[in-house]
Amino acid sequence: MEQSFEVEATLANLPAIIDFVTEQVEHLHPDARTLHQVQLAVDEACTNVIKHAYADYPGKIRVELEVVCDELVINIKDRGKSFDPSIVPAPDLDSDWEDRRVGGLGIHLMTMLMDSVTYTTDDEGNGLKMTKRLSGCSGNDKYEGGSPRLP
Repeated sequence: MEQSFEVEATLANLPAIIDFVTEQVEHLHPDARTLHQVQLAVDEACTNVIKHAYADYPGKIRVELEVVCDELVINIKDRGKSFDPSIVPAPDLDSDWEDRRVGGLGIHLMTMLMDSVTYTTDDEGNGLKMTKRLSGCSGNDKYEGGSPRLP
């Protein structure tokens, strides 16, 4: 069963989004490192939506989570400005930090933390799909999580 959470895309709502993700994922009993990786990837993805997709006008952000056995699927959806991640240059990880440009690590960070990251855009808006394999699940268990608490 898919769990979803939708709020206005503002930095003030970022903690509520992370709380929703944390509450849903904790039911799966992941190790601390996996939980932190998921939280950080979602935080980065949602921050990008808030700062870039909705830079010029307000809108909503929707986070959907689904787990089938040992794979967590997170979909982050918005109707803001679309984005082509293929035009983002690879981050400079070799220069001294003082010489690097500010920003530009978000996509790199998400792809390092998650098992897959896919961006799509169509008439329905923008979608970022991230997956993370979880350990400790057997068979074809399907998480049906509790109802999310809305702010």
